Amino acid sequence: MEQLQDKSMRMEMYLHEQGLDIFSFYLEKLKDEVNYGGHVDLTAYLFLLERMDEDNMKDWERRMMSEIKELRIIQEDILALQDHIRIRSNEVYVPEWIMDP
Repeated sequence: MEQLQDKSMRMEMYLHEQGLDIFSFYLEKLKDEVNYGGHVDLTAYLFLLERMDEDNMKDWERRMMSEIKELRIIQEDILALQDHIRIRSNEVYVPEWIMDP
């Protein structure tokens, strides 16, 4: 059980670090797009990208959204692992030495 919790924490740290890396890598392009692209703010711009057809995206937008989708898949894996840990923590464990042969 402890190994699963450690794995979950490592996955969460990886997700966090990768999210920061993506944001810092694309920060200047995001700033330029919001400032000069006619978008109200970053949230509205990202919301637009979510719904935009990939054919209409710039190359860097397509790459960024692809990386974000990969991080979301990792996040889903983390949530599934945490659910599994929660379910297993509720199980009753009967040691082998108590069982009657």
